Amino acid sequence: MELALPAIAYPSKIPGMALTGLGLGLVLSPLTTDAPSRVSADDRPQASGLVQT
Repeated sequence: MELALPAIAYPSKIPGMALTGLGLGLVLSPLTTDAPSRVSADDRPQASGLVQT
């Protein structure tokens, strides 16, 4: 079994790609604002860098 699934046609991969993109957008957007707000003002640059990494 190959990890890239080259035998599957591209149109059948589109729903999975769309759901993954939507899910990541819904999770990462609140995370980038919530994580830095939970630490002190002095530690926010480090928390922001950690989230972006």
